[in-house]
Amino acid sequence: MFLLFLLALLALIIPASADLPRYYQSDDADLMESFNSTDLNEIAEHTDILFLKYPSAVSEQNRRFISSFPSTGDDESVIPLGVQTESSDVIRDAYIKLIPVNGLIKTPSAYYADKEVTIGYVADYRIVLPPDDDEGDVRYYYSLKGASITVEVEGKVSGSKKDVFTVHPTGNTIEAKAEIKAVINVRKEVDVEVTRNNTTYIVTHVYHYTQHHSLSVADNIPLEFCKPSDVYMLKDEKGILEYWVFPNRFVAEIRSNGTAVGGLMSFLTYRTVKDAVIKPLNSHEALSEPAYEVLALPAYQLTSNNVAILDRKVEEAEVSLEKDFTVGSLYRVKALRISFTKNIELVDAFGNVLSCNLHEKYYLRPDVDVKVEDVGDKYAVTIRISATEEAYSGPVYVTAGRKQFTLNASDGVVSFETDKGYKKVGYAIPSTFIGEWYKSNRSVLFKPVSGTLIIGEPDSLLLTMYKLIYIGIGVLPFVIAYLLVKWILYDENT
Repeated sequence: MFLLFLLALLALIIPASADLPRYYQSDDADLMESFNSTDLNEIAEHTDILFLKYPSAVSEQNRRFISSFPSTGDDESVIPLGVQTESSDVIRDAYIKLIPVNGLIKTPSAYYADKEVTIGYVADYRIVLPPDDDEGDVRYYYSLKGASITVEVEGKVSGSKKDVFTVHPTGNTIEAKAEIKAVINVRKEVDVEVTRNNTTYIVTHVYHYTQHHSLSVADNIPLEFCKPSDVYMLKDEKGILEYWVFPNRFVAEIRSNGTAVGGLMSFLTYRTVKDAVIKPLNSHEALSEPAYEVLALPAYQLTSNNVAILDRKVEEAEVSLEKDFTVGSLYRVKALRISFTKNIELVDAFGNVLSCNLHEKYYLRPDVDVKVEDVGDKYAVTIRISATEEAYSGPVYVTAGRKQFTLNASDGVVSFETDKGYKKVGYAIPSTFIGEWYKSNRSVLFKPVSGTLIIGEPDSLLLTMYKLIYIGIGVLPFVIAYLLVKWILYDENT
């Protein structure tokens, strides 16, 4: 509880100093050193702080990383540790690395993206001129005329070694391509023997031209998209009763009419770039502003009885530990039974409303029609049970006079025969509602209903006797009272 309070308090603080403040760093708390692993289980083992909301402070930190990344000349390349490079004969140690700034969350297999993503990059290279060849009759001298880089990220173009773009991803990846060009001045000297008047001279012819070199490097961020969640809605005659929600792993909140169920996802931050290698010296440099990523985890400290919720109670939350995670207190929510009575929205970590497959079911009081027919010395009773054209199937408990029996309705109909006579016929239908009502293969669940009716005509003699008895019961108290008063008066006179 204290940790949750601390996280909520710290979420209001905007970092202003270099690097993320300690309370924004999920990693390295136990080891007191940076932790660069990308294995989720290993990361979680060294995690002290989990966030219940997307930690937006990472965005500003990664902007600082990009802006402060070391700038180099043409003879030097600063490479984030672990980044693969490409080289040609002139252009060496070239690379481009994409840096998520905002709107991207790391998952075990890819990244989950917001509709609008802020993406940055750092890129570098170095130019190695061919060695001058100053021996012999033909000599070459090389100098750099100029070098340039052109970067394209999702249609946005920049001529800088580092930049930040806002893009709207549409494909399965965010692609970055950098084309590096180098133009080299070449001075070619050719010695030629020239003989004039029996005298041999060495004449040097000088030629100037340029060589053009290019090299392309690329990087990409694979994207993972949210599949629709299954949502089951239960209604009755008055409106919505409740929901069963089966959220996919990118659902962070469930909202309804100003109320939200949260905590379905948690997040941690970890450093992805903190050191660099400087070529050609192969020296290491610790970066003053590391780059961070936000990693999506299952819900934090959920139990089978509760989740992090704001206003409404969540009933029977079924949870299970995802096989990719072995850390205690991290759970993947499989299903939620929620007693919201308004329409709901499934929302991701960025506040986007997610699509869902909505399945509507109804819990209704059935209509019952009873028909009695005279068939010789018996009555044939037919009971029809349905709701919104959905026929009831199940047990019907029947009483006919003193007899009690159970019939099974088929296609909404039960029928039976009973001896003629004056009697009461009753029926009762149990509720077909179950807690996991979404599993029902029917669209209508039936409320319990019962009723009675009188069939047959009473015997006239018995009816007369019943009337006399009723009259006697009604008159008897007055007769007794009259006799009692008369006895009291008689006693007083004597």
